[in-house]
Amino acid sequence: MQKLTRSEWFSLLSPAVAVVGAVAAWSGYFVNSANRQDTIAQVAQTQSDAKVDSRIDTKLAPVLSSLHDKEDTVTGTKQLETARSEQSTALQAIRSELEKNSALVAGTKEDLARLSGKLDTVERDVNLLLQHQLHSSADLPSGALASQLPNIVFLYEMASRRAISIPIDVSNSIRQKLAVIRPTGPAYWSVAATTISQESAALVGANLEVQGTIRDQSIIRNEFRRRRVILDGAYFAGNVFIECVIEYHGGTTVLEGNVFKNCLFVVSLSGAPPPEGQKIIQSLLDSDLRSVKTG
Repeated sequence: MQKLTRSEWFSLLSPAVAVVGAVAAWSGYFVNSANRQDTIAQVAQTQSDAKVDSRIDTKLAPVLSSLHDKEDTVTGTKQLETARSEQSTALQAIRSELEKNSALVAGTKEDLARLSGKLDTVERDVNLLLQHQLHSSADLPSGALASQLPNIVFLYEMASRRAISIPIDVSNSIRQKLAVIRPTGPAYWSVAATTISQESAALVGANLEVQGTIRDQSIIRNEFRRRRVILDGAYFAGNVFIECVIEYHGGTTVLEGNVFKNCLFVVSLSGAPPPEGQKIIQSLLDSDLRSVKTG
């Protein structure tokens, strides 16, 4: 057999190598193509999966939101129920306290009503006792009345505080007895002033309407009607006073030959007035208070 040279071998192998190269090239092409297709498929699958996930998320979003809302609603409902329960407990406690207070108030009102009834009874008893004591004092003889003057002052004060009007017959009786009793201390002047004022108010009315005031003047031979006249610090001689309010408070004054007709005398004394004032009081005690002449 004839031995082939190197060149001959290359010539013989070149077509085979070419075929192998071609095959290899085509194999690489197909491998690369397959790899590209696989990559494209993977990208497509990823995109598809993303689209599916997106669609699923879109579809599930309202459901999940609703579930979250329901969860929040359940939590809020529980909190609301807890708050309502606490509020109900507090309200019940308040109602219980109000009921107790109402019962206490009702009991207190009943006690006050009973106490008020008792006080009314006591008030009537005190008023009756006071009126009885005043009548008893007025019935005393002049000598006995003189020793009871401090008690009569107390009775007069009590009657004034309790708004009890002293009957005119009581005032008249005491006034007439004072006229014959020798003045003995502040009680005498206090009882005299109160008796004169109260009896005069009962005779001519306590609300005599007047116009203008006369005070701190020396007036001789004039006539005055419906005027307010202050005797303290004034000198009056030969005057006539008709339906006037005549006030005397224990000051220095001089009255000579004056006439008072249907006047309201308002007298207040804290002690013995000066001599001229004592003469005025004596004139009032001796008169019937409707017609009084002084000096």
